[in-house]
Amino acid sequence: MSSHCGIFRRPALMADVVVLAVDYRRAPENSSAAAVDDAVSAYTWALEQLSELGGSAQNGVALADNSAGGAIALLAATKLVEDSMSPSRYSSDTQSLI
Repeated sequence: MSSHCGIFRRPALMADVVVLAVDYRRAPENSSAAAVDDAVSAYTWALEQLSELGGSAQNGVALADNSAGGAIALLAATKLVEDSMSPSRYSSDTQSLI
């Protein structure tokens, strides 16, 4: 994860937001669905802990990663919308593929 810190640290500092680096289960030991489930779990945990993490509803919550993690972020965002778990009160929710 340290190899990707700069990718997210710079924009996070500029936007004054909290960044969480989440490790997820990987293949071949786990199915690809496990990684998506981990991303969804991390997202919902972050929402529940938003104020304790120093975040705010005004800044919202974003899902982001690069390469295969970007695909996982996209699938997690899709699952959140399909399951109606993406809270509309966070109007600045976003997902980014890098």
